[in-house]
Amino acid sequence: MATDDADRTSVFGARAVGKVSDAKALVIAAAGQGAAAAFALNHDLVAQDIERAVENSNPSSRTPQHVPQRAS
Repeated sequence: MATDDADRTSVFGARAVGKVSDAKALVIAAAGQGAAAAFALNHDLVAQDIERAVENSNPSSRTPQHVPQRAS
């Protein structure tokens, strides 16, 4: 299975670890790889949340809200 240096696959959030990425991996090594993949996935999700928050905080990127006019 093709992965990058952080064990990412072509599917967002899917990483290849353990026997899938290393046929010689023992259970303890596969467990360690799984823990590292979980940490890396959490990092990616937090970075994505931060990126969205920054985009949403930029006034120029917001969709204008309808503001009702007061009757005179």
